[in-house]
Amino acid sequence: EAQKKAILNGITTNLAFVNKDLEFIWTNKASADSVCKTPDEMIGHKCYELWADPRKPCDGCPTIKAFKTKKTERTIMHTPDGRVWDEKGEPVFDEQGELLGVLEVANDITDMVRAEDALRESEEKYRRLVENAVVGVYQVSEEGRFRFVNEKMAEIFGYDNQKRFLEEVANIVDLYAHAEERPVVLQEIDENGSVHSKELEFRKKDGCSVWIAAHAKRMIEDGKIFYEGLMENITEKKQMEILLRQAQKME
Repeated sequence: EAQKKAILNGITTNLAFVNKDLEFIWTNKASADSVCKTPDEMIGHKCYELWADPRKPCDGCPTIKAFKTKKTERTIMHTPDGRVWDEKGEPVFDEQGELLGVLEVANDITDMVRAEDALRESEEKYRRLVENAVVGVYQVSEEGRFRFVNEKMAEIFGYDNQKRFLEEVANIVDLYAHAEERPVVLQEIDENGSVHSKELEFRKKDGCSVWIAAHAKRMIEDGKIFYEGLMENITEKKQMEILLRQAQKME
């Protein structure tokens, strides 16, 4: 019994055994600590009295469900103190198969949930930043198939929106005015990790030229290589350079 008690009290997961009236028969130290009590002080109290609304059981309580279904039930519970719990109700039977009670197993996942919320918030900020960028943003697979483009990318190449772009452009090589430049760019990226301000001529949907200053880098995700980068439309700048060279020749 001493060994069992030491093991139960050494477990950091909240463990509590309750009867059909949801009264504690015993709890481990972690469970008692979570409400600033000792295991002995927990006995006889109803679980919801200490963790939630003392007037009624928690909505969606897995322990109540386990008593009804006689199966393991699990859910995510929020307590008034702001904590979030991954809680499970495990029915316990005697040798004759009669239900003795339910073991409540609860893990405090508050920090994990907060971290996930913060990640989602940062991802949303990143998404808005990408969508509102004044340059084209894209991702392509190692084979050149587009994984993502923002609205500006679609606009640069003469497409109404991202969806239409992704539907009609099978491969990034199809956009090159000179397809033989694609492997040269890839080689440069693979050798240096990235390219910056690489001036390339592409074709828009209507066949017209569009000059791009390309910035791209090689990425690996889940063991798969892909490329992501920015495309800045420098067509006006390039046209001015051509006109300037032509004027210099005439002189």
